[in-house]
Amino acid sequence: MPNPMRLLHKASTATIVFCTFVVLIAAVMLGRNLYIGYGQTLNDALRNQAQVAQLLEEHTRHSFDSVELMLNSTAELLQRTTRPTERTAIDALLRERIVDAPLVRQLLLLDGSGRVLGDSAPRSRASEVEGLGTRDWFVLAHEAPGSVRLARPERGRYFGENAEIAESSGLWLVPMAAGLRGEGFSGSVLVAALNPDYFRRFFSPLGHDRPLRISLWLIDGTLLVREPNDAALPPGFRDAQWPAVREARTGLGHGVVEWDSPAESSVQLISFRATMQWPVMLGVAQSKQAALADWYATLREQGIVAGGALLVLLVFARSLFMQVRRRERIGARLKAALALQRGLLNAMPSPVYYKDAAGRYQGCNPAFEVAFGVSERDLQQMTVNELLPRASQAAPHTLADSALFEGSKDSSAYESRVDYADGQTHHVLFRKAPYRDDDGQIIGLVGVMTDLTEYKAQEDTLRMMSLAVEQSPASVVITDLGGNIEFVNRKFELVTGYSREEVIGRKPSLLKSGYTRAEQYTDLWQTISAGGEWHGEFHNVRKNGEMYWEYASISAIRGADGRIHHYMAIKEDITERKRLEEKLRFQASFDALTGLPNRVLLLDRLLHELIRARRTRTAVAVMFVDLDHFKEINDGLGHAAGDELLCRMAQRLCDAVRACDTVGRFGGDEFVIVLSDLQAPEFAEFSAQRILRSLMQPLDIEGHSVQCGASIGITLAPDDGDDCETLLQNADSAMYLAKSAGRGAFRYYRPPVLRLPHLSQSTH
Repeated sequence: MPNPMRLLHKASTATIVFCTFVVLIAAVMLGRNLYIGYGQTLNDALRNQAQVAQLLEEHTRHSFDSVELMLNSTAELLQRTTRPTERTAIDALLRERIVDAPLVRQLLLLDGSGRVLGDSAPRSRASEVEGLGTRDWFVLAHEAPGSVRLARPERGRYFGENAEIAESSGLWLVPMAAGLRGEGFSGSVLVAALNPDYFRRFFSPLGHDRPLRISLWLIDGTLLVREPNDAALPPGFRDAQWPAVREARTGLGHGVVEWDSPAESSVQLISFRATMQWPVMLGVAQSKQAALADWYATLREQGIVAGGALLVLLVFARSLFMQVRRRERIGARLKAALALQRGLLNAMPSPVYYKDAAGRYQGCNPAFEVAFGVSERDLQQMTVNELLPRASQAAPHTLADSALFEGSKDSSAYESRVDYADGQTHHVLFRKAPYRDDDGQIIGLVGVMTDLTEYKAQEDTLRMMSLAVEQSPASVVITDLGGNIEFVNRKFELVTGYSREEVIGRKPSLLKSGYTRAEQYTDLWQTISAGGEWHGEFHNVRKNGEMYWEYASISAIRGADGRIHHYMAIKEDITERKRLEEKLRFQASFDALTGLPNRVLLLDRLLHELIRARRTRTAVAVMFVDLDHFKEINDGLGHAAGDELLCRMAQRLCDAVRACDTVGRFGGDEFVIVLSDLQAPEFAEFSAQRILRSLMQPLDIEGHSVQCGASIGITLAPDDGDDCETLLQNADSAMYLAKSAGRGAFRYYRPPVLRLPHLSQSTH
């Protein structure tokens, strides 16, 4: 008889060997996972750098393309609307062109000898600088008319800035020059001063979440921008041997360089991308140690976890031993076999199984083995709870089996969701029936499974698509080929105010307001009839008569035969966005407090009036109005009272002039009035007297009687000047003459008198 203690010793030894084996396997797997994690972490960091480099390269390329487009379009406007001698018009055009170009600080137009023809920067002294015609960017653009060239950075905010000022400001600019050709400006060069800080502001957020150093280089190794900024590497620094520059100059468009940096005392990972259109390259760098920071943290965490797991494994070794023994006993009892005809069973494509009266599986066909990934030998004596560990999946089978074994039913059919060996949850139809012995006693049951997963998936997809369309945040309209509405979703009803029943069978034209051009509808039908997709905006009307804007995407729906059988429109209410755009346009040209034209719009209107006055040979008056004692009133009664006073004075100024005249707020308590189409200069004096009388009338401000006069300076065009800047300066000078005369008055501009020395009689 075997010694039980010896058997137990053998079992314990086997358990210890098994635990040791498990520890070794765990250690190998841990090492393997750490090795794989090292590579994945490094690859993720490089992929992230490459994505950042690609994003920045695209932004940089688009930015340079936009400036190139602006330079070319500006050149065309110059040739079409101005002549080289019209300095004022050229300056105005250049200033207008850079308003919507945040990347451009200055536009400068030079003739073929480097002499300044126009400058967008009023405070620039480029006209006083010699040698502009010898700069690299001028030579490159002058020798290649019609092309746009990017050159090395220069110090300063503007071209021609004083060297000491440029040095102290710490600012740089990047020249981009275009050579002009064509009548009038042939040989001229139009150059833009690009702002490097524009790129730095874009680079900066991308480096906040990770220690990235981002730099933009010319392909010859000249640094344009670096973020974060480094005083040791200013714009213009040149290093043609920097690894990323060296790789890019070989013609490689993008890649990764690992570089042992002496300056950083660490290994650097550099992702770079060179643009095809421009001679520039983006570099995104970080230290290798920073890139692997997550991996080092994982290494520490997994070390702790592995130690804990080893301790747990040793503690539960005894429990494992007991489980092994119990399974051995269970396996020894599972010896019963059920003999059935296997041929027909194995030929069935659907999974088939049979159980004994205790609910334990006795056998199955190959289709069942494939479905659950279990062999028939392993399946035998298993219960449904063992086959399907999830209690929610096993419960309906247990209930159905119990009813059959009790004899209350002759058969059972139901649907249930089951996890298959492929890792997917399948929707299955179960059909079961009991089988009996010769005495009529139930000794087991047989079951057949039919997989309904694909059918249910199609059904769920149709249901989901229907719900998605119905609950879509956008309006959805489906029409037949004749444009008759067959379906609208809930969002359409909310936006238009029409119910579904009111629009079915009608055409979408019921929403037309009459403000959308007929050509737009023609283009729409031509596009969708040809099978294309049309995008555009409609100014429609709701059921309650309210106007609204919507953006629509309309396309054809094709059937299985490829033919168009319906049209679908997906529409978004953009009324609020339109209102916001209109508000922003107003704020760009009008003063927020008084609602008067601001400085930009005022100068634009003055320029137009001067051009019209030259054509009609009439006069234009510019009146510079400064409120007297406004500061004392503002300080005494408070800023709210000061704001109310400014608004009411602005209204009095508007009431005192003609509808064709322009009143604008120039800043603080200063206003500028442009009197246009003057047939006689005396009209300016009459207007000034009327304005002074109106402004001197007392006002009630927050219970206080306030009297605020004004001093007015008047200048006339073309006698006192024929450009905006000169007229405003002269009007300002005249205003100060009025103030020195005691305020509450107006004065015309008087040019300074040139005093000559008295001549003695001996010189006659």
